[in-house]
Amino acid sequence: MIQKIKQIIAEKPSRKTRLAAVIAIVLVSSLAFMIVVSAISVNKVTIHDASNTIKISTRKSDPAEILKQADISLGKGDLLDTSAFIKGKTSQLTIYRACGIKIVDSGITEVISACKNVGYTLEKNAIKLAPDDHISVSLDTPVVKGMSVTIERAFGITVSADSKTFNLQITPGTVADALKKAAIELGKVDETVPSLKAELSKGMKIKVLRVKYSKRVATEKVKYDRITELTKALYKGQSRISRAGVNGKKEVVYMDRFVNGKLDKTTVVSEKIAKKPVNMLLLIGCKPTKAVFKSGLSPISDLKPPSSLKLNAYGIPLNYKKVIKGSATAYSAGKYTASGMRTMPGHIAVDPRQFPYGTKLYVVTTDGKYIYGYCIAADSGAFVNYANGPTIDMYFSTYNECCRFGERAVNIYVLN
Repeated sequence: MIQKIKQIIAEKPSRKTRLAAVIAIVLVSSLAFMIVVSAISVNKVTIHDASNTIKISTRKSDPAEILKQADISLGKGDLLDTSAFIKGKTSQLTIYRACGIKIVDSGITEVISACKNVGYTLEKNAIKLAPDDHISVSLDTPVVKGMSVTIERAFGITVSADSKTFNLQITPGTVADALKKAAIELGKVDETVPSLKAELSKGMKIKVLRVKYSKRVATEKVKYDRITELTKALYKGQSRISRAGVNGKKEVVYMDRFVNGKLDKTTVVSEKIAKKPVNMLLLIGCKPTKAVFKSGLSPISDLKPPSSLKLNAYGIPLNYKKVIKGSATAYSAGKYTASGMRTMPGHIAVDPRQFPYGTKLYVVTTDGKYIYGYCIAADSGAFVNYANGPTIDMYFSTYNECCRFGERAVNIYVLN
């Protein structure tokens, strides 16, 4: 249309016609300008400012200009989030206002400037988290003024179980928490050192004890006791076993405790007597000896008594099998005994049916005047054929000694 108007003017029309053409050109240009201006769109932008929401219509494409249009300013530490803003489109802007929050890091409290959420705040304040550290809230939790966030830093511990050692990074807790992290399960009677409720600490070493119990039954002896009785049948310093002791039996139930496969301790669960013991009865002599025997008497026998034979101060045996009261005579003839031994003081004649050859004896007269001493049954004689004859016939070195001795009552101690 403008070209056609220009053509009319070029043809030199009248003044009135040219004026009309100029007016037409101006009108057409204005219309075109209005069309161009109207082509620039008006957009709606929603602004989220903390708890406030503002909606405005704008032809501006710069977020800062849009905030200025909305009469909104940003303070120190505030954050303008333009991630949802699209130029020339209906979109939105989000403003996160800065505030102060408390950070408790390994027990140390600090107030820091926070914005948006916990994760953004830690990043802006150069607070780093290790993989095993624990934080009291999630990183995407929005921050609000005065909130408190606790960080527990992980530390190293070791857990030993089933011949394996686990190195763990863990935050404060208990031994039970450490076992859970290491995926270690305990049996009903298993134990830990320290206990499950013990608080964890840096460098702590935890041991898992695999515990097993095993019951067993054992038959054991019950040792007899020794009972003593005083008797006037023996002199003071003498003793004799009247009744031999016999051990009894009992059934004992034990509970064995094994720790990691090794026996730790054994406890007695119960005991039951299967056979009662027979106590030994020991007779202790109480008959006075000082009035009868004199100390310092020398034995007649030339035989040296064995070291196992114990005598009291009066030369009377303290240990023997039994004592026989009888009578004794004396002889001095012959060179060899019936058993083939040489005749000598200490080799005496006996009834072999009562004292087999080789029987070891000890003889003391009951009047306290002679201690024949240690002797051996080695000979026999015609006296054994007489019902009222002596019990033994003792060898002396000389005939005169035999005469002085004559026949006397004796105590014959059987040693074997």
